[in-house]
Amino acid sequence: DLASFQSSGWNISSRVLGTSPGRPYFTNFIPTNVNIANGSLLLTCSAYNAITSSVPSAQIKTSRADILYGSFRAQFEVRSASTGSGAVSAFFFYADDYSEVDIEVLT
Repeated sequence: DLASFQSSGWNISSRVLGTSPGRPYFTNFIPTNVNIANGSLLLTCSAYNAITSSVPSAQIKTSRADILYGSFRAQFEVRSASTGSGAVSAFFFYADDYSEVDIEVLT
């Protein structure tokens, strides 16, 4: 459940990223877009909302300093481009701006 997930050092983001060059919309990280079902973590990203000029998304983070190496696995379900394009499904981890590993799928 989400309570035990959060108590193990993971944080569910609740924030809005502003616009920038190359990103003409807001990204809205909404806690209710983070769920656990059948033992899997589900992060939901919805289509662009023209009323709020934002993309409803989900993000989890940890501030744990003891994760220095390991084996990480992720299974993505990326919707086809016919249902919309421009979304990035990503799995990444970094310690700072110079030590980053990204796996991104752009639709």
